[in-house]
Amino acid sequence: MSSAARVLHCHDASQKISYSQLARLSFFFNSQLAKIESFMLKPSQCRAARALLDWTQKDLAEKTSISAVSIRAFERGGEMRDSNLRLLTLTFEAAGITFQSEGEITDGGIGVRLRSQDRQ
Repeated sequence: MSSAARVLHCHDASQKISYSQLARLSFFFNSQLAKIESFMLKPSQCRAARALLDWTQKDLAEKTSISAVSIRAFERGGEMRDSNLRLLTLTFEAAGITFQSEGEITDGGIGVRLRSQDRQ
């Protein structure tokens, strides 16, 4: 059987996905996961994202199940577990926020960008 003819059967027998489709989906998922893994949310980005969405710390806590105390401490410069940082990032992105890393330029709508310290 050729690789193009091989098909992966899902739980629902009427749904089929080819191995090439699975490979493309896997590549896409892994590239998105790598992007998320390499980005670590900063306290100032968290505050800015909440402001753009008009969310309070309590709103964010309710959406993520991370305590408002933990969010407040993080936004003041405290530590937060990587898993919670990823959860915050995904929650903001699902709400329409796009984050930029230092020097990165992205397309999109309105936003806020902080000038680097050496340019001020």
